[in-house]
Amino acid sequence: MTLTHLLYVDDETHSAELIKDVLERQPIRLQWAQSGEAGIEAMQNARFDIVVTDYRLPGCSGLDVVAAARAADVNVPVIMLSGSGDISVVVKAIQLGAADYLIKDSQNTYLDVLPTAIERVLQVERLIRDNTMMEARLAAERAWSRMAIDRIQQGLCLFDERHQLQLWNQRFQEYCDYPEELCQRGTTYEALLRYNEIRGDYGADGEPQIEASLHQVQNGQSARWEAKVHNFVLEVFRDPLPTGGFVITFTDVTERWHAEQRARHQANHDALTGLPNRLLFHQLLQDQLAIAREVSTVLTVLFIDLDGFKAVNDTYGHATGDAVLMEAAQRLRHKVRVADVVARQGGDEFLALLVGANDEQSCQIANAIIASLQVPVPVNGVEISIGASIGIAQFPTAGTDADALLKAADDAMYRAKMSGKGRCCVARPIST
Repeated sequence: MTLTHLLYVDDETHSAELIKDVLERQPIRLQWAQSGEAGIEAMQNARFDIVVTDYRLPGCSGLDVVAAARAADVNVPVIMLSGSGDISVVVKAIQLGAADYLIKDSQNTYLDVLPTAIERVLQVERLIRDNTMMEARLAAERAWSRMAIDRIQQGLCLFDERHQLQLWNQRFQEYCDYPEELCQRGTTYEALLRYNEIRGDYGADGEPQIEASLHQVQNGQSARWEAKVHNFVLEVFRDPLPTGGFVITFTDVTERWHAEQRARHQANHDALTGLPNRLLFHQLLQDQLAIAREVSTVLTVLFIDLDGFKAVNDTYGHATGDAVLMEAAQRLRHKVRVADVVARQGGDEFLALLVGANDEQSCQIANAIIASLQVPVPVNGVEISIGASIGIAQFPTAGTDADALLKAADDAMYRAKMSGKGRCCVARPIST
């Protein structure tokens, strides 16, 4: 059993002896101070578990002892004893921080309840102390948890079974760019979705997306998607929790996304000119053919071969040849329409896909390209002269699929070469 260190403050020896007799069977070590000043000095020099003081003392009163006890150690409880029935004294003692107040009576019955009062006060103090320690531990744990959560590289938010926000970190707020008034406990998932809609995250499909998302969380479904928010590309996972509710994580994949875009661009574009390569051109041609078959529109493929380019490489070297190819690519871009596609087939060969251009328009564009490429290209102070021969193949007259159209355009380009270069030829219709 724990020994209680008790300070008793009273100037009356008889009262002190009575207190000692009452408490001698208790696990209490009693120290007696015969004045208020002596009691206050004792508290300054030692740590007590509880203080029992009489109200009437020579010099300072028991109220002064209560005040000194609270000033010296806010956790030491004080019980005041007094023969005075003045209620104002009781109120003053409680206001100063006394834990209990017992009235001395002529039959000394207060002594019968004093041990119980001491034990009750100590019990309350232990509970307060334990609660304070527990709250301090919990506060420390919350602080450490908050620090750990905020240092996670992912954005994180957790919703309870009522779909109300309960936990989130700074990264979540940074990625999603929500205002402070929304990043509060109790904010509903729907409120965040509605905010996304208002700021235009969903385009014209706001309501269907919100309804689908709310339906999924209501049914405990997982989901994964990518979201672009400001400068971030985020990979988002939403997973249900076993206890109800769900957690959403946001991973910054911006660098990976850009790397994938670069890799995809490199796989589908010519490294020198930046134009689509023949693989991408073939895919785009197939896509446009599928549309053209549905809506009965025409497509035209131009097969463009530079005239005299081999002599440029042989005379001036590959660096000059590369400069000429890059300039040729730029001139091709400027001579086709916005909806058209220009690609590099390879070497000094280029392709163009003209969407919805009739025979006359296709020939006009081809002739404009030829005229543009006949203008000398200045490279390192030297005027490099080239030209172009172009084959024109139109869907559906010259071919009904991508390979047939490309072959027809290639054949027509070859005829243009054989006819003297610097001109264009139209592919023969399939029937002939």
